Amino acid sequence: MKPSKKLLIFFTFALFFITTFYYFTKITNIFHELPQITLKDKLYAIQDEEVEDTSYIKEVKYGKIIGKPKKIDTSKLGKKKITITIENSYRKKRQYSFFIEIIKK
Repeated sequence: MKPSKKLLIFFTFALFFITTFYYFTKITNIFHELPQITLKDKLYAIQDEEVEDTSYIKEVKYGKIIGKPKKIDTSKLGKKKITITIENSYRKKRQYSFFIEIIKK
């Protein structure tokens, strides 16, 4: 076998293994530690409306929300900081914060 054929076979196998490893880690999420949170488009509440902190979360990937949903005080107008605790698949907890706007009816 010529050296150029050996080199071609080596790079073909190397490319195959790198591609396979990349897609395996993407599918199984083996190296991902931090959860990903997607918020809803509507980040506001009407004054004196009953809402919960988890009602603004659309999706949580690679983790789950810890604790029970808490009611948000919407009696005052303005911005309100919401903080929730998320636990990832390695049981590490992390707090995430976002703001909502409280508006009049």
